Amino acid sequence: MILASASQRRIDLLKKFSYDFTVEAADIEEKKEGKDPQSLVMALAYEKALKVAKNHPADLVLGADTLVYCQDRVYGKAQNRDQAREFLQDLSGKTHQVYTGFALVNLDQKLKIIDYDVTSVTFKDLTDQELEAYLDSGEWEGKAGAYAIQAGAGNFVRDLDGDLNNVIGLPSKLCDYLEDLDQ
Repeated sequence: MILASASQRRIDLLKKFSYDFTVEAADIEEKKEGKDPQSLVMALAYEKALKVAKNHPADLVLGADTLVYCQDRVYGKAQNRDQAREFLQDLSGKTHQVYTGFALVNLDQKLKIIDYDVTSVTFKDLTDQELEAYLDSGEWEGKAGAYAIQAGAGNFVRDLDGDLNNVIGLPSKLCDYLEDLDQ
């Protein structure tokens, strides 16, 4: 299998799930507007998988995309510290949803599986001191919603309803699809 992502979180999850894979990042423009969150993450995951699959038609390729959704707003990756602060202030004290879409593609076998999962996360009210310390850590860089739940931002979570792995970057139900393909 080829992971169409250079995301360290996704790499770590696939290792945790004990899958053999290589990594080839799909360089696409990740536009995060214009669709409902589940359609958006599935479309971007498929676009990533397809881009890599065109170079490896005999291989199974996994693409994935994650976004945060709160009060009708989509939060992708913050472009800078100020935007990360804005994202985290918006999420402070609120429940938001984390959507991760994934696509499994094998062009030679005409295989195309696309799905998503959603997890609800509630943040406590964040103090200015907590926010600035987190921004100083740099953990927000390259993360949907400007936070990494498996690291320092785990302290922001008051409640989680759903799959933690989904918030990190790959839903656990992906394993069910991979097991079905393996049989």
